Amino acid sequence: MTGHAPTGTPDEAAVTEDAPNGDGAVEPSEQRLVNWLASCVWNRQLGLLADLRKSELTHADFRAHLFTDTDDDREIFGQVARLFAIYHRGAAEPVHGYGSLGDAMGRAQAKPSAQSAGFPLKLNRIVNGSRSIRWRDLEKAICALREQGAKPPSWTQLITDLRRWRDRAAKVPESWVGDFDRPFHRAGSNSR
Repeated sequence: MTGHAPTGTPDEAAVTEDAPNGDGAVEPSEQRLVNWLASCVWNRQLGLLADLRKSELTHADFRAHLFTDTDDDREIFGQVARLFAIYHRGAAEPVHGYGSLGDAMGRAQAKPSAQSAGFPLKLNRIVNGSRSIRWRDLEKAICALREQGAKPPSWTQLITDLRRWRDRAAKVPESWVGDFDRPFHRAGSNSR
């Protein structure tokens, strides 16, 4: 990530307008959300992060929803904010991660200590079945990554992937499976 994470909390006027980044370009809404979440970790806004981890809607969820471009994205932004807060419980600094969720789980699975974490089964539960997003199974996967000390997926890519989840042409579930099964994951390399 370039530049500093924004500080404070968003207000409606600040996040409904396009916010330029340091070089004058407009940051996408998913990047603005992740920047805000990272600032919550940096600024030790523990109460706000605790509110995001709750399953019921809180004031913090409504703040996360302010970053959405459309009403269709409200659930995705709120749930990814929740997953971010779950992963960062007790963290002193944010972890932005990289790659898809399938890639993150594949990297974690390659660790010798993670064989009992059940990443193949967890991924299978997420991607199989209906085209609805299985939030509870996503939460279990993020918790398993955290427990194994593994890096998360890119939070911005997670939002992007979940926005396209129901688009059969995008084939997001299939790409996660392909990312999980990359040869370097099977070889036990976790060097990324």
